[in-house]
Amino acid sequence: MKGLIVKSTTWNGETCKIGMPGGRVGMAVKAMERDSYCSWSIGGYHKEEELHWVWKGGMLHVGDKIEIEFAEFDEDEATPPVLKYPHACPTPQKDDSPEAWQFKLKTYQKLKKILEDEGLIEKEP
Repeated sequence: MKGLIVKSTTWNGETCKIGMPGGRVGMAVKAMERDSYCSWSIGGYHKEEELHWVWKGGMLHVGDKIEIEFAEFDEDEATPPVLKYPHACPTPQKDDSPEAWQFKLKTYQKLKKILEDEGLIEKEP
């Protein structure tokens, strides 16, 4: 199985082998200058199980290091995920009823007023 061997200074030297049979894994890093933090996570989606798998991650600080190696290893060598949860993507429901359109119109008007009041869009004459 192909996957990632990951080592982070935030894990006190622990190394994890991240991979899943029949699935994909990836890593995300988010740096938020405005909020003065940086975080990272490793996860993937197991299509057959229809589950998201999550491994370690966490907050990063200046000087932290993450080492990543693309590798091939046996399934039984993989580090188990710390969390598995079902995929939950809402399916849009088409509702053309007059009530639904009234609700959408009122929501639009409320959001438009907020944007106008905050000066993000110009008020219409």
